[in-house]
Amino acid sequence: MTVKQVNIQTSPARWIGAILVLALIFRLIVLASGVVTFHSDEAVVGLMARHINRGAIPIFFYGQPYMGSLDALIVAMSFHLFGETVNAIRIPQIALYLGFLTTSMLLAYRLAGQRTMMLSGLLQAFGSAVLTLYTTISLGGYGELLLLGNIALLVGWEIGRGRGNYQRWALLGTVIGLGWWTHGLILTYALAVGGWLLFKRQLALRDLVIAAICFFVFSSPWWLYQFSNDWASIRFLLSGFSGDTVTVVSIPDKLIGLLLIGLPGIVGARLAAASTLWTPLGWLVVVLWIALLVLALRLTSKEDGKKFLWLMVAAFTLIFVFSSFGVDATGRYLLPLFLPLTLLLTMTLRGKVGTVVITALLIFQTVGVIMAIRTQPPGLTPQFDPETDLPNSDDARLIDFLQTHNLYRGYSTYWISYRIAFLSRESIDLVPNLPYDSKLKRVGTDRYADYRSHLQRLLMAVGVPSDTALVTANNPMLDQALTSALGQSGQWKVEQIGVYRVYYDLPPDFTIPTFSPEGR
Repeated sequence: MTVKQVNIQTSPARWIGAILVLALIFRLIVLASGVVTFHSDEAVVGLMARHINRGAIPIFFYGQPYMGSLDALIVAMSFHLFGETVNAIRIPQIALYLGFLTTSMLLAYRLAGQRTMMLSGLLQAFGSAVLTLYTTISLGGYGELLLLGNIALLVGWEIGRGRGNYQRWALLGTVIGLGWWTHGLILTYALAVGGWLLFKRQLALRDLVIAAICFFVFSSPWWLYQFSNDWASIRFLLSGFSGDTVTVVSIPDKLIGLLLIGLPGIVGARLAAASTLWTPLGWLVVVLWIALLVLALRLTSKEDGKKFLWLMVAAFTLIFVFSSFGVDATGRYLLPLFLPLTLLLTMTLRGKVGTVVITALLIFQTVGVIMAIRTQPPGLTPQFDPETDLPNSDDARLIDFLQTHNLYRGYSTYWISYRIAFLSRESIDLVPNLPYDSKLKRVGTDRYADYRSHLQRLLMAVGVPSDTALVTANNPMLDQALTSALGQSGQWKVEQIGVYRVYYDLPPDFTIPTFSPEGR
């Protein structure tokens, strides 16, 4: 009797361990393929981590009052252990992903038992191309969001089942507080847990005070910033993600984007770098998922676990359609939906037929990732615009050329500037002053003012310094504009290096053409 009890108790742990090993192997294979492109948004995290190790204390992702620097702090520790490399940025992302996967399986076990834990764990271990991409690269806090959110769901579920104590309430306030500083989408989890506890009548004043104290303590960087910056984070989230230009998307359009762009990405019917489904079979898979979710909703009435998960889906939908997150249904903002949808699916599909269907969907997702790896370009990239999806194969040659010719300052586009700054260990500082689109309207965010201020001081002192270059890529219209401006200013040189074009030996009186930015 004792032996059987031990086996039953340890069996879930063994399954969790086995699935984590498979997930780690799969993720390492993806990384080893070399198709996960390194772009400037990820480079900014690396630059922040480097600056933290030098004594800087950034509150948010450079250049915006949004997305706390928790991810950069973790990457800074990784740099201490592994050096300042791209892989050292991604090692913490893999660890966070494994933490997300572990907590997902623990929640599945608590809600519906071992079968759901195993099947949902496999669906997330071999997730779609969108999940694989955004839990491999760093964009400033999405891995932390998923892990902190899962912990909040686990703790909230236990409290709702009558197992609340001050430690659980303190933990709940802590993870939501950290999440609030790290990423605004933590509100999805907070609303779901709050609705669940209200439904289960598990809200007491003393417990709420404990949670509130922990929340404000661990989200304090966010609040301190707001008090001294006129609530900039709130204004930013309400005005959109395009600098000074407000992106207006109607609620119906957001819902359509969620259903026709977001859901296909979640279930693997759309590659991360595509806005359309990658195969006609994808439409069948999307329709199947919708039908299964409708079935899950109809069978929810007697199952607390499904009610809890639907609260999560409802909370996400509300946040998505009533905030500026809804302007982009392509990938990263959809990450919180992976957990509830996979659990609802595996809780609804029972018996051998259910296992066969889940296995088929698992194979479909895995094949989608393999196709993304083999289809390069685009491979696994967060870039939707081919003009900005620059391969990393030419980066080292560009840096070598610039250093060999003593070209350490200059102007470039957003998607070149910061990745070259990180990869060159900031020996090359290119101000993102040039547009990156063919219409010459989208200039991008100037995330690190030190590069610009240094170059401006030199320009005021000596005109265009001899170590100044202009670097472009994949943009004939920009090259035409620069060539036209340079042609009126004397002699200059140009060098083509793979996708990159370098203009150098610029005339001292050269002036960059004026562009009309629309924001990123």
